[in-house]
Parts: sequence; structure tokens; C-alpha cells
Amino acid sequence: MNFSLVFNFEHLSRHRPIVTLDERRATGWDSRVEAVVHFGDKFLDQIKNLKALNVSDEGAHYLDFERFTCNSGQLTNMKEELAEYETIAVIVYENIVRDAGHGVRLRVTGELCHDEYLQVSAQLTKSETLVTMAHEFRQQKLGGRYLAVHIRPYPDKCISAWRRREWRPELAKKLCKNSHLRDVFINQTARAMEKNNLWGVFVMCLPELRPIVTEMYGAAGIKPVFYDMDELEKAVGYRSTSLLGMVEGEISYEADMFIGTSYSSMSSIIMQERFARGKAPRFTTIFTKTSR
Repeated sequence: MNFSLVFNFEHLSRHRPIVTLDERRATGWDSRVEAVVHFGDKFLDQIKNLKALNVSDEGAHYLDFERFTCNSGQLTNMKEELAEYETIAVIVYENIVRDAGHGVRLRVTGELCHDEYLQVSAQLTKSETLVTMAHEFRQQKLGGRYLAVHIRPYPDKCISAWRRREWRPELAKKLCKNSHLRDVFINQTARAMEKNNLWGVFVMCLPELRPIVTEMYGAAGIKPVFYDMDELEKAVGYRSTSLLGMVEGEISYEADMFIGTSYSSMSSIIMQERFARGKAPRFTTIFTKTSR
């Protein structure tokens, strides 16, 4: 997906310098990186993201700094070692900002990169196109006050337990880190809607879980609303699971109340955005372990 369709680059550029891939190529760049920086081998396979953008690492020097600590001494050392290269790729996933893949702490901690991330991430506002897509969907499908929920069995192997016709709690405990989720999300959704006078419920979940989630909500008299891939394709001309998630995230950000799932980076990002932009904390929460 095109990041300029996701984020408002004009707004972000007021705070940090930005050069897009297209702009870089327009200067005559041959789409090759001279060096690849990584920190051990754990996330080395993320180089696939570079190749997906038709950027080549062929012939590049791979520089392993083993572990990133984000202190001034290491940053100075890295700057010296990288000075000879003009174009560098850095594999950042969960390396630069600790726990970024699962949700960072939403307070200043004294860790340089973490605290800098909090400052910059607040400027990652959505693009006008994406906001308009979410707004039109809300107007057409949700109307008035609504609750948004993110139902995310974790990890991926947990999904197989959910998809079984017969629910087996003992199997869920073996496969899932949030095995309680299936037992509580219906009651907590219904209670939140009644308590806060919410008329509709927007649901984010993996496409393969939509049938069972719809069936379970239906048994409780709740009709969930989903954002479909066909609607995305109609809006932008192509299908993208990642972009679908970004539109869903914007719809959830705008909700009158949001309930997320523990262990989910998507839920964490939505919660962070709601907190950063002043949504009342009592209207942003996660599904708990019991229905009480």
C-alpha cells in the first residue's frame, strides 16, 4: 500500500523531514541500497519488505550491530561506521523502539528512542483520503453513536481453536494467550452498549472469524458491522489487507467507545491514538478476563 494514502505526510513533514520512495527515484536513484543495518538475526527476514518495494539489497554490506541500546555512545559509533554509505536500509521491527510490535508504554520512560517515538507518533495523523473513506462508511453503515471492538485471538494458532464447531476450553488454554476472550466479549460488548447508550457495534477481526463472531453476536441480539474488502476496492481500486486494517483502525479511533484485545498491536495502536488525541480514557479499554 502507498503510505501517502495512509498518513498525512504534509502534517508530519512539519515535524520531521520526509522523502518518499517516488521522490528518491525521481532524483535518479537506482533503487539499490548500499548497506543494510540489523541487530542480530532475529528479524533479518524483514528484508522482504524492502524487496516488496522493488528495492534491491544485492551487493549491499550487511552490518550487524548485534543489539540496539539507543544511547549516545552507540549512536555515535553507528554514525561513524555508516558515514561512507549514502543509502542505508535499517531493519527496525522491535529493535529501535522496544516492544513496538506489541504496544509501547504510553508514558515517558527515559529511554531515548521510546520517548522520541511518543513525540513523533502523535504526529502520524491519517491522510485526508483515508479519513474520508472511514467517515463515509460511518455515515452509511453506523449512523449515530457506536461502539468499536477489536477481537483478536492471539497468537495465530489460537484461531484454529475459535474456528472449531465445538468450543474446547482446554484446547484454547494450550493454544491461546488470551483464551478468556471468547468467553467474555459478547457480555462485555452488550454491557458497554447498554451502559453508554450506544446504538451500533463495529467489529474488527480477521476475515476467517467473521462468520463465528456474527453468529455469536446474533445469538445475543447484536448485529455486528464490518468493513469489507469489496468496499475498500471500490474506494481505492485494489485490495489490500494492510490498508483494510488502517481504515478499520480509523473507524475504531472515531468510535464513541473502543474495546480492544490484550496482546494485540493493532488494539494498542488504536488506544494510543485515542489517548493522544484526547478521547476520554474511560471510553477506551480492553476485554477483561471475566464477564463481571
